[in-house]
Amino acid sequence: MVPSTPWTDGAFAVLLAALREGNAAVDVTGVLTRHQDRAVGVVEGDDDDVSDRLAQLQADPRYGAVRVLSSETSRRRVFPEWAAAYQQADPLLHGDEDVAVLLTAPLDADPVLLARRGEALLSWFRAHPRAPLSAQHHTDSTSEPVRVVNVAIEVLHETGIEDCSLELVADVASISLDELVVLFPTRPDLVRAMIERWAGALSGPLLPIAAELGAVAYLRALVRAHAEQPALMRLVASTLSTSTSSTQPGGEYFRAMYSGFKAVIRDALEDDVRAGREPATMDAERGAQQLLALFDGLRVQALLEPGLDMVDAFDRATARTRRGWSEPYEQHDPFRQLTAGVRP
Repeated sequence: MVPSTPWTDGAFAVLLAALREGNAAVDVTGVLTRHQDRAVGVVEGDDDDVSDRLAQLQADPRYGAVRVLSSETSRRRVFPEWAAAYQQADPLLHGDEDVAVLLTAPLDADPVLLARRGEALLSWFRAHPRAPLSAQHHTDSTSEPVRVVNVAIEVLHETGIEDCSLELVADVASISLDELVVLFPTRPDLVRAMIERWAGALSGPLLPIAAELGAVAYLRALVRAHAEQPALMRLVASTLSTSTSSTQPGGEYFRAMYSGFKAVIRDALEDDVRAGREPATMDAERGAQQLLALFDGLRVQALLEPGLDMVDAFDRATARTRRGWSEPYEQHDPFRQLTAGVRP
């Protein structure tokens, strides 16, 4: 995809969220990576679904010029869990010459070369199917802690939180347990780093949506992203006990992380009021409390109720909540009404 006008980060974030919505609606999955004003990715699904989806993208001016570089038939999907995973810059990705040329050089008109480079991109993603989870950047490509955290994310995704031990992570990372403990002295330290990196990979590309369309739109995009990552939701849920303790290692950090996220939503709501997206009668602090109660509650509910449509539930609840923001607040005490009619 090459846009007719350069993408801003906000415009691309909105585009990414819209791509996920459209893909999910027709059971199409895949991955997208971006370099400046070019996006290249993989779209997978049943033949007719993929053809129809590509036709939709080519007809939508927001995506610019959409070209098919290569296509093939496969028995299974590479990204069955993701409507449209987003792969941020990764030194390994740019390390493949054909992929690097595909992302950075002028597109060659030779269909044979384009097909070869498209196949190289698909091969890279097949070899690194969890790469979008780690948000690796060129600046930290040589960092041993980053490498270990990426390994830990992969291990947890494959085994579950209960079996993701320090010993197993060390074994898969090909380092000794003593070397791992130097990097992450306790399991909460490693969990903290995993959440920070994994959640950052999901939220970072979407954050500009808050400035473009508002806090509710940003959280909606996050709900969609988290719905595709139940392993991350389980990891976050596993920290609840630690987060509420004043004595457990990492508790203060997790509380600070939550407070920081709440501040992002509160500030976005304040911007929404100034921009006229939300009514002036809405108190941003209380609005953030309500939205996070919904966001966190849906993530927990999805773990207890597999198959829950988190996005639909979010849409229904926020529609009513936003209407309430426009109305004067009246405290409602159902017990007062019950006792008012009781006579001695």
